[in-house]
Amino acid sequence: MKKRILQKIPLRLIAFLNQMCYNLRAIKIIGKDAFYYCSGIEAVYAHKLETWASIKFSNIYANPLYYAGKLYVDGKLVDKVEFTEGKVDIGFSAFIGCEDIEQLIVNEHINSFGKNAFNGCKNLSVYAESLEQWFTFRFAHKLSNPLYYAKDFYIDGELVKELVIPENSYIPSLAFAGYNK
Repeated sequence: MKKRILQKIPLRLIAFLNQMCYNLRAIKIIGKDAFYYCSGIEAVYAHKLETWASIKFSNIYANPLYYAGKLYVDGKLVDKVEFTEGKVDIGFSAFIGCEDIEQLIVNEHINSFGKNAFNGCKNLSVYAESLEQWFTFRFAHKLSNPLYYAKDFYIDGELVKELVIPENSYIPSLAFAGYNK
């Protein structure tokens, strides 16, 4: 297998070895089209989920996941997105194309969702603690809402089949945008 090494990438970014993307610990911003047409990328390896989710991708081609579709954190394939520390702003296209992601656990550690954050996550189910908690999120765009891409929505562990909204509730803009169940 041919080894490829890229050198002139913003922030002295990454080396490609065996068609995998490594060493993404301290990256904050990835410039426009940094991985444009890098269709040979098969996997991306990151140190922490929180760090990966917070990277500022300038466009969809700035994220190597656009082609790879497989994200590994500490050597394990990511099939569940759950943050357990700090406050995370999930960035633009952070998990684009990750078909292996099956669960997004929405909790107090998520501040916001970037546009296209879960675009292409065809097996995604979203789990919220409560409807009231879900209503605390404000979505800047319909494509920021993970429900736009989700196959299922769970509240308090139960699949939402009927939605009963409590009296006097405020339903924020785009709260259920794109969800078709």
